[in-house]
Amino acid sequence: MAVLPVVAYHAGFSQIPGGFVGVDVFFVISGFLISGIVQDEIEAGRFSLISFYERRVRRILPALFVMMAAATAAAIWLLLPAELVAYGQSLAAATLSASNVWFWLKTDYFDEIARQAPLLHTWSLAVEEQFYLVLPGLLLLARGTSRRVLCWIIGALALASLAWSAFSLTWQPEAAYYLLPSRAWELALGALLAFGFPPASPNRWLREAAGFGGLAAIAYAVLTLTVKTPFPGLAALAPCLGTAAVLWAGQGGDSWVRRVMSFRPLVWVGLISYSLYLWHWPVIVFQNAGLLLGDDISPKLEKMILVTVSLALAWASWWFVERPFRQRGVFGRRTVFIMAGVGAASLVLVGLGLAWAQGLPGRLPAHAAWTGSWIGYDQRAAYREGTCFVTARARQSFDYDGCLSGDPGRPTYLLIGDSHAAALWSGLAKALPDANVLQATNGGCRPVFPSASSDKGCAVMMNRLFGRWIPGRRLDGVWLAGRWGEADLKSLFETAEDLKAQGVNVTVIGPLIRYDKVLPRLLVLSELDNDPGLPARHRLTEILALDARMKTMAARRGIEYLSLNDLICDAKACVTRTKDGVPLQFDGGHLTGEGSALVGALAAPKLVGP
Repeated sequence: MAVLPVVAYHAGFSQIPGGFVGVDVFFVISGFLISGIVQDEIEAGRFSLISFYERRVRRILPALFVMMAAATAAAIWLLLPAELVAYGQSLAAATLSASNVWFWLKTDYFDEIARQAPLLHTWSLAVEEQFYLVLPGLLLLARGTSRRVLCWIIGALALASLAWSAFSLTWQPEAAYYLLPSRAWELALGALLAFGFPPASPNRWLREAAGFGGLAAIAYAVLTLTVKTPFPGLAALAPCLGTAAVLWAGQGGDSWVRRVMSFRPLVWVGLISYSLYLWHWPVIVFQNAGLLLGDDISPKLEKMILVTVSLALAWASWWFVERPFRQRGVFGRRTVFIMAGVGAASLVLVGLGLAWAQGLPGRLPAHAAWTGSWIGYDQRAAYREGTCFVTARARQSFDYDGCLSGDPGRPTYLLIGDSHAAALWSGLAKALPDANVLQATNGGCRPVFPSASSDKGCAVMMNRLFGRWIPGRRLDGVWLAGRWGEADLKSLFETAEDLKAQGVNVTVIGPLIRYDKVLPRLLVLSELDNDPGLPARHRLTEILALDARMKTMAARRGIEYLSLNDLICDAKACVTRTKDGVPLQFDGGHLTGEGSALVGALAAPKLVGP
């Protein structure tokens, strides 16, 4: 129930858009099992911290370290230098159970790169281990307290964590996703069940209803939630309460759900579930990085092969690594701790060494290494991050005075939108040196009014701009740009029509072509394989279809529309480099500063006239 949705989601099965909630299912199960074991041992007077952490080491580290060692070898073979630097840093963090903090610090709205990090999935292991650094001490402090009082304590902490999770989504969504304070309630929910709240019921029909209801809640989350759902927060209640209901139903006795979950193939998946979780994500990432199955394999066949390979590696990991280390007769406590210490020190040193060596650029021809270095492009200056481009993650405040003012004697244009709009600003400003090109951009924030964004900063900013700042202001043009999707179109064109009715000269700027892989990587692979057509085969054709639909909608409504793709693409391919060879985009879609200059030079005459 936990691992299969995650694997299906990561493998790209569109029927499982909310498969990421499998992690939340796992947190509840983990809290139920581990907390119950610890409390039982404390009450029996036989709990030992060193025995507890020995069990954690045996359970977690051997399979994790073997996976990371294999992933490191694959990373050195397949990753570009900038990617290998980031990998080395994440390797050290994952070894120290701090990868959730590392990915929180490194992940932002340019997350196409983060999603290609081979160790991204270890963030959940870090959350779990951090929880179990705290829980035993808390339970020891409460030793002698009745389970009823203990449930009140754990329940209060869980409610506080849930409230924090919901609140932090509005101002720092990455922190809410990755960090323990906003996830602790999920593990604590499992602990409450283990401590007897609510008490198990002897009523068979009540248990049946809870079991089926719990499965339905998990299925609802798996099938209906998407990456656009603000998460975790209150949206995580469905999979977590559903898991709790299934566990509670099983506590009271037999049920149909319990029998279904005892089906042997499901039990087998459960046995290998930890190793399956460890291996599936690196398998997917390295296939994407190296196109190991070929460039022309059908997506459906690719998914099936990746899942099959992951299952095979998981079984091997369970049989040859997990089982021996979990049997105390094979390795003694002293040996286990020594091996864990040596393994951890080795992985940390290797990770830091890869970062120190700048990702070993000598592995590639010089020009390919230079092209690949644009993956590590620092967009902050070109996008004016922190002043005119702000993100919820960094808790930045938009500089209204500095970004929305200019020489009153010049033509004035306002560019509004998200990070894709911010990517255009430097190029448009360079192409229009005699105009004021004002910039109001917010990461992940579509320029529509009224804003329905769950990001409070985005909603406040857009509602203030459209509701109070633009009306009555002398502007020669307002340009709306963003990473558009089908769901944005209705509100976008309603916003444009409203501006036009106010007498504003408004232009909707269409979506820029994107790729299913990071563009510099595609360019490197095309260089190494002498295959110049490779990037074109990885264009997201749905972007071209969306562009055509937006063009039609704009014409029907009498709204000015600029297709960026018409400027840089033809039927066969799009411009991928500037005349100096710089990649147009540094990830799958965001422009480099040089790419922005090229696009801006082509777009400016269309926006303001020759």
